[in-house]
Amino acid sequence: MKFDIVTFGSAVQDVFLSTALAERGNFIAYPIGSKILIKELKFDIGGGGTNTAVAFSRLGFKTGFIGKIGNDQIGKEVLKMLKKEKITFLGKVVNGMSGFSVILDSKENDRTILTYKGINDHISMRDINLRGLKTDWLYCSSLLGQSLESQISLARTMKKKGVKRAYWTFFDDVRYFDLE
Repeated sequence: MKFDIVTFGSAVQDVFLSTALAERGNFIAYPIGSKILIKELKFDIGGGGTNTAVAFSRLGFKTGFIGKIGNDQIGKEVLKMLKKEKITFLGKVVNGMSGFSVILDSKENDRTILTYKGINDHISMRDINLRGLKTDWLYCSSLLGQSLESQISLARTMKKKGVKRAYWTFFDDVRYFDLE
């Protein structure tokens, strides 16, 4: 199958919690030992790989997503969302915990994110079916550990095949951009 673009990154369930707590300087202060009421609660699928895949698909591009998800409720929700958004899942479902993030919104609407990467950090090249993987573009979002090493390896392989590559990362890992 030929894709316009394939994204490679994380998939998580995001839980947005909005409270009425005000910021204090550069902090959202939660008093220890207290019970804090939540004004608004929202669940959504997020992650650098899935978010960009949705954006590309909605723009009309034939899109694939490489990632790793757990055989858990979060993983089932991720697969359901990918199907709804017409994105082909090119990764692997395994026993393990999918990624999960809690987004804490302050009264001023700034955010603090608590994230559990789960199996997002354990994507190996063996988890990617390279046979028949044809794409014009490979988009890599920020990953860590073994998954980052797999991204580097896949990007090198795709470069040799003439595939254009785009990257987005939080980290200053020079090796990530040195594909020679």
